[in-house]
Amino acid sequence: MNSLVKISGRKWRSQIGFPFSSLNQVQIHLNQLYTQRDRLKILASSLIEEWNDRFPKGSVPVYLTRVSDKSYSTLRWRLSATHSNKASQISFSKIMLDYFHIDKDRKLVFQFESRRQDLDLQLSLILYEILRLESYIKNINTLTDIKKV
Repeated sequence: MNSLVKISGRKWRSQIGFPFSSLNQVQIHLNQLYTQRDRLKILASSLIEEWNDRFPKGSVPVYLTRVSDKSYSTLRWRLSATHSNKASQISFSKIMLDYFHIDKDRKLVFQFESRRQDLDLQLSLILYEILRLESYIKNINTLTDIKKV
């Protein structure tokens, strides 16, 4: 059996399906992800604004918000303080269905939730990929520096 550490870097990357042939390509892809992330954050803000225009805060039991934490789930529903003693994170479930009785509103709420899920997943994937690529670049640069010593 051939040693995995003795095959060339190019052959190794091909064998594992590594999508980049150089650190420069990694950086180019990372820059593209930054652009995508920024575009999606604008769309997230627009979705929140559209929800607030249609259902002003306090008029319904929930509001849409953006959260920055390590879960990478950036768009979440929260209970409105006017409808609960304590605002907390909720899932899209019984409270949403119980409150929105009018079919027109219910359909609109489902459309918002569908868009929220799509946008949240895409943004989460991009944020995670950015994190991993930044870490990869840092680690490769550290290895390069060590090799020079």
